[in-house]
Amino acid sequence: VLYPKGLSQIAKTILSPVTHMRNFVSASFFATANGIIPDGEAIKKAYQALQTPLKGTRQQNDFYEELLKLGVVNNNVRLGDLTRLLEDVNFGETMTADKGFRLLLKPLSKIKSVSQDLYTAEDDFWKIASWAMEKSRLEKTLTNAGLTRGQTFKRNGIDVVFDDDFLKREAADIVKNNIPNYDYVSDFVKSLRKLPIGNFVSFPAEIVRTGTNIVRRGLREINEEIVLPDGRVIKPFQGIGYTRLFGFGATTVAVPAATAEAFAAIYDVTDEERDALRRYVADWSKNSTLLPIKEEDGSFKYVDFSHANAYDTLVRPIQTVLNSVADGRTDEDGIMDDFIAGTFASMSEFAQPFISESIWTEAVADILARGGRTRDGFQVFNEQDTAGDKAYKIMAHLVEAQMPFSLNQLKRLDQSIESIDVIQDIPGKFDKYGQAYEFGDEFAGLFGFRSVAVNPGRTLKFKVADYQRGARESRSLFTREALRGGPIEPFEIVDSYLNANRALFDVRKNFKLDLDAARTLGIDTIGLRNATDRLSRVDVNTIDNNIFRPIEISDEIAQAFARNAANIGAVNPLITARAVLANIQAQLRLTSLNEPEFPFFENPLLPSAQETPATPNSLNLPGIDSNLISNTVSPN
Repeated sequence: VLYPKGLSQIAKTILSPVTHMRNFVSASFFATANGIIPDGEAIKKAYQALQTPLKGTRQQNDFYEELLKLGVVNNNVRLGDLTRLLEDVNFGETMTADKGFRLLLKPLSKIKSVSQDLYTAEDDFWKIASWAMEKSRLEKTLTNAGLTRGQTFKRNGIDVVFDDDFLKREAADIVKNNIPNYDYVSDFVKSLRKLPIGNFVSFPAEIVRTGTNIVRRGLREINEEIVLPDGRVIKPFQGIGYTRLFGFGATTVAVPAATAEAFAAIYDVTDEERDALRRYVADWSKNSTLLPIKEEDGSFKYVDFSHANAYDTLVRPIQTVLNSVADGRTDEDGIMDDFIAGTFASMSEFAQPFISESIWTEAVADILARGGRTRDGFQVFNEQDTAGDKAYKIMAHLVEAQMPFSLNQLKRLDQSIESIDVIQDIPGKFDKYGQAYEFGDEFAGLFGFRSVAVNPGRTLKFKVADYQRGARESRSLFTREALRGGPIEPFEIVDSYLNANRALFDVRKNFKLDLDAARTLGIDTIGLRNATDRLSRVDVNTIDNNIFRPIEISDEIAQAFARNAANIGAVNPLITARAVLANIQAQLRLTSLNEPEFPFFENPLLPSAQETPATPNSLNLPGIDSNLISNTVSPN
């Protein structure tokens, strides 16, 4: 299990040029989250200290060694997970035990070594630059406070010498605690790498730790006092603290939100269109920060800003709650229900890196556990395929999970350049699904900012499948309970019927929102009809007109009730429940899908309802105000 897990993680990280670019871009957020924008001197110093084969690096090896001793560099979190995993399985020893196989893997080993150095350098670059900037602003702050090199000041009751050693250690402490560092990952989280679940679980754990530390450090800097040699008590680090908190707030919340608003303004995208867009993006982007784009022809694209945002782990749970509330009802109780549901959903989002299948395990589960379908519903193979075709498609799916170099991304880039056909499956402008790609969108994708075209007609077909599955599962709430074969009371039939219709109401209401969103995104009448051709026109038209169609009790179900009762020598309970069901059914036909929630029905067959009927005398109402009665006049 761990061998292919390690191989797939190598393929998707250090052997992927796309991941290298995204790693470098996302690591820049660690500096801005601490209120730092490195200057030219810090950038130059950081580049020259890197340990890579690139021109201009390895010029300050002594400086790098010093930072290594201070614990600032060479502690990339994702790479730390991967390196320890490879050590766990003795990767490179047992895999290359055979001489021939060792010679075969030797070129790959060299590529892996260079790629690993680059992956480390991308992380080190921003850490070194951040360390230099932290050291510089600490020195300026203390100098502006009136201290000179060599003087002693009191900090937390301890004498501290203002010298280069203090500045280096203090800056190193900030970087180690405020920027993800594998050395600080707990042993428990590190041990999760040995499980078939989880992908680079140390990274989100470090984002939480360092995010909390940034806020804590900022607050401490704002309030921390030191005693100068002349006895004065000052707060010299206030400016750094405010800058740090501002940088963290801007990086995690303000910049993503402002960027999304700017895109909406530039491309004239309304709030209604943005809400509709979120219903038609990929599942993994539903709770991301989306940058909406409206083309001149009225079609839509979006950029998933969260791909390049290292702090998305912190923001996503909040976004998940907001989205759940936004998709819910407008009544107070409904909002609270949605808030609670959104909170649980956000907990699931946060836990995904820890509990989801690893890259390889997921590919295997698609074949063995999900019957040839991915978690997103993509069909790996068809049950009616020949044995040979099945074997080929299964092997291709498993190999793709281990494929390096972000092959799909590079295929799309190749596809976008019509005059070049190098690695794509089908030469020409279109892929096998008839989609075309633009070079600008795909090139931006190398840095994590790919524009994805929204195709409401194609996506609606998947939503139709979800609707059909939801409708079947809703009906089964009634048939499974009512036709279980054993003794059943009439009130249980009514309860199960209400529960089934309550679920069906939510399914149809949600599909109505999908239809409305598709129209908002520009689908025409023909496109809508083609996308919903697997549904009856009655089904589509009634939902489209906000008419709720309750579950019908067919003759087959009625006969099944009679047979089950006869088999156990009981009276058919449907006879007693039939009148109540007919009354509920008649009222449900008048129910609109615009209603905020499923209407309340009291089950008159419940034993408690029969024994203690609800009457005005039992409602414990307050007494009538006699003054109101006596003051009432004729016009009233």
